[in-house]
Amino acid sequence: MIQNIVQLDVKAQAELQSLFQYPKMLAVPSKELRRFSQKDISCFCLLNGIYQLPTLELIDFLAKETHFQGMSAIEIGAGCGCIGRNLGITITDNCLQERPDMKKHYEKMGQKIIDYPKDIVRLVGEKAVQTYQPDVVIGCYVTGKQADKGGMGISDIEGINELKMLNENPCVKKYIMVGNAETHAQKLIFKQLPFKKLQFDWLYSRSLRKDLNTIYIYER
Repeated sequence: MIQNIVQLDVKAQAELQSLFQYPKMLAVPSKELRRFSQKDISCFCLLNGIYQLPTLELIDFLAKETHFQGMSAIEIGAGCGCIGRNLGITITDNCLQERPDMKKHYEKMGQKIIDYPKDIVRLVGEKAVQTYQPDVVIGCYVTGKQADKGGMGISDIEGINELKMLNENPCVKKYIMVGNAETHAQKLIFKQLPFKKLQFDWLYSRSLRKDLNTIYIYER
């Protein structure tokens, strides 16, 4: 359970909700997050079904990788959609966590499922890219489809086939995945394609290992 991960600081949670104007989750300057411990930030994410926090610096970085270069972009596996919404791009997700079996899976882990907003386009990543034909695909904490091996979670088996998504859609010039080097250490796509890895102090996510938050970029 969340309470076993970190002792809940009710005041800090209320301040974080106010800061991001939850559930709107508006982008905020990363300096505003420095007064909170990473435990409080991770707990906020776990309590509200959030994986990647929208800092102004992250949104500006992603905008420069897309809008400023005149390229179209969509977000896949968008979850609550706070990254793509702050960017002003189409946000898509297959809303897997609404399934009864997935709800039970996350309940066992003591995690809140994502509360999918109405503006989420309900499409799995591969289908979303096929439908919108974007120049750039953005994903945060994307669960990649893995082989059905012993010990793997159901979400890994049900995830997005990122390699197929890229191979079957040559329109995609760039794939940006914002994640964490510990959380996503076993992603198959990173072993199959040459990704550039970037780390910034302004990256905040649900991971307790803030120092391992990473932006992965593949350019065709």
